[in-house]
Amino acid sequence: MIHNANMNVLDTEELSNLALETVSESPGIYELELSSTGHVFFVGTPSISHLAVMNEKTARVLHELSQIESCRFRVYLSADIYASIFVKDVKSEKKIVLQVDIVIYGAHTSKWSVGCLFADSKIYLQHPCYQDVDTPYDNPHVLVITDLLASSSLSSPALSRTRTPVSEFEELMMTTNTDTDDSIRSQDLLQRQVGKVFGSLTRFKSLKRLEADIRVTTKLLPHQEEALDFMAQREFGPVPEQFSLWMTAKKSEQTYYENKITGKKEQNRPEETFGGILADDMGLGKTLTVLSTIIRTASSAKEYAEIDRDGCELPSSRIQNVPQIPSRATLVVVPSPILIDGWKREVAAHCDGSLNIHVHHGRDRAVEHAALADYDIVLTTYHTIAAEALDPHPPLNRIKWFRIVLDEAHIIRRMSTKLHQAVSMLSSKFRWCLTGTPIQNSLEDLAALIAFMRCSPLDSMIEFRKHIISPVMGMETHGVENIRNLLDSVCLRRTKELLNLPETTYEDRRIDFSLAENAYYSATQTERIATIKKSDSQGRRSKDFFRMFQLHLQLRRICNHGTFHKASSQAGEDGEFEPGQAFEVLRKKRLARCEYCRTKIVGLEDLGNEENVGKFSTCGHLFCTKCYPKYDESLQTISGARLQCSICSRNTSSRSAILKGDSEASSTSYQTPRLHFAEGGISSKVAALMHDIKNKSSEGKSIVFSCWTRSLDLVAHHLSLQNIDFARIDGSYSLSQRQKILDEYEKDDHTRILLMTTGTGAVGLNLTVANCVYILEPQWNPMVEKQAIARVLRLGQHRDVKVVRYFVNQTYEVVCSIFTCDRPR
Repeated sequence: MIHNANMNVLDTEELSNLALETVSESPGIYELELSSTGHVFFVGTPSISHLAVMNEKTARVLHELSQIESCRFRVYLSADIYASIFVKDVKSEKKIVLQVDIVIYGAHTSKWSVGCLFADSKIYLQHPCYQDVDTPYDNPHVLVITDLLASSSLSSPALSRTRTPVSEFEELMMTTNTDTDDSIRSQDLLQRQVGKVFGSLTRFKSLKRLEADIRVTTKLLPHQEEALDFMAQREFGPVPEQFSLWMTAKKSEQTYYENKITGKKEQNRPEETFGGILADDMGLGKTLTVLSTIIRTASSAKEYAEIDRDGCELPSSRIQNVPQIPSRATLVVVPSPILIDGWKREVAAHCDGSLNIHVHHGRDRAVEHAALADYDIVLTTYHTIAAEALDPHPPLNRIKWFRIVLDEAHIIRRMSTKLHQAVSMLSSKFRWCLTGTPIQNSLEDLAALIAFMRCSPLDSMIEFRKHIISPVMGMETHGVENIRNLLDSVCLRRTKELLNLPETTYEDRRIDFSLAENAYYSATQTERIATIKKSDSQGRRSKDFFRMFQLHLQLRRICNHGTFHKASSQAGEDGEFEPGQAFEVLRKKRLARCEYCRTKIVGLEDLGNEENVGKFSTCGHLFCTKCYPKYDESLQTISGARLQCSICSRNTSSRSAILKGDSEASSTSYQTPRLHFAEGGISSKVAALMHDIKNKSSEGKSIVFSCWTRSLDLVAHHLSLQNIDFARIDGSYSLSQRQKILDEYEKDDHTRILLMTTGTGAVGLNLTVANCVYILEPQWNPMVEKQAIARVLRLGQHRDVKVVRYFVNQTYEVVCSIFTCDRPR
């Protein structure tokens, strides 16, 4: 059932004179008639067919559902709602909105397609207010636990106001205002518009293939040779006229240049050869393309460094009047030190050894800028740049680089952060962004990259919003045309589908709990929901999501661990929840704000000194980084050394006990199973995984991904019992340990399995030695799963790739899979 769908009343006078009859079995509701004209849906009565018109979002979904032959709809209006509208609004001139419930009937075989259709529109089905006597009830968005539903009044055809534990859970964890959540509506619109733009790009069709320099020892693939041409055009020209952002115009015999997007006019032709965005899908060899460009332009870089050795002033007032040294070097910025090693391996594998490389990272890094300038490539991290930006004269800022390359450039997607500002202060002739996801959450992501590249006049956020964001989100025709012109000029994007990579098959392994697991899961759910309802009755619900977060974590862990899972304290004060998922819940409900200053929080603290990022206290309160110290000081000491939260009065472990966005936080190293797991337990999911690993018939190695180290502990235990060799990487290993483990895993023929947390293995690594990926639980953020798969499905992979995802039927994991049902199958 779609609950509280908004209908705009067309004639208030007819509404006031309406004669409605209640449903005989349920005196509390009226049934209305539903009709449609094209994509427009109306509700009314036999005498007044067009009483009210349905909101566009719900109507669009109903129109698609109406194409399914078995689907039909019945519309109900609560008598209480109708009476309250009649009393308050009918005699006023205010627009009247009816909120109706729409019950959907259809064949059981259509259940999952219907569920995905609604999930795509961010509409989640509720329990019906009324149903036919002889019609069985099933809901793809509800966690159906047989024992709980057996006692539910939903089996009755009459109207029921009684809520089962399952429906209480659904209401607490899933529901949003489906008709008024502007942020969700905007996200859907953005995805459609961006998809349309990416599908219309043509730049890749006009590129010629350039051969790499002889010093590149690996033969480039055709798409890499075309990317070499793109980079050459964007650095030394000429930019083809059809892809230039400036067009030539004449007025009164005077020639001038006008920007195709903003209309800005310039007397002299503006420079367009400043770099660009390489946005090919993850795993298509962007690193080798960049290395080939570096070698191909080595002589030009040397000439650049030899000109104007007297230096020039930096653009930043912090270090004004400090001379810069022109350098032939390309500065490559990566997210983590382990990716520095990745770039070094790529150089060793594909180049002849002529490149002079330096790593600018770690406590012992060189600070003499003159020495840094005398290399071909300097490798550093975003963290290093952000940290050095606090110094009066950062060494990297005292060099005018020939080229700057940002690897995983979407990391700087928030322009307000100090990280973006620190990287933007760097000076160079050319600026490149490498990212498979130039637009992740909003068009502001792209604006940040354009600003870094200094693509005038759109490097101004005011201009970008005026000419790109506002018209695109307003569905204006010229908005799509503007962003298409921009991307076709500065961006090159190709997908894996164009490049004929090995076939990838996806298998969703749906697992049934054993009777013991099912009983344990149901008991945990019932107990936790009772605790949440008790908290709600004490007035905590308006601000306190802590127990909701705990419920989510406990149920997801039971799906992995089964009866191995040890129950947490009965009082629920164990202080464990998933910060990343908790933040997503608050963000979707538009409640992601600092508990103190109410500043909007855009993400969890994960990258240096970013602004507008937050931290969770151990009891589930969200703070901005500025207000956290105030909260820390407010903790009250009770009975000795124990501390109590000043907001919710829960006990907390200690001062400075803050949870960040690390989903591995519950375990920091490999633990003996008996420390965290019950003796003699059963895990149907781990048993299914072990069966799949032992019966894997194809060549190549395998990787098991989980977001929890504790789940990897359980998998490791079962592998050991079967005498199966495995390697493992998680957040507890140092960077040097991780690299050593990866090297051994790649070379050792006896070690066929790698256990890895998504937090440590989802970005930047090349693991083509494996061709089978097991994803132990559905990921809350689909991009994490995509990045994990891309470690295996990339250039250099010559075997077919298999991806297996595990879900436990009739649990919260099914809901998680609905959220990402648009993934490839």
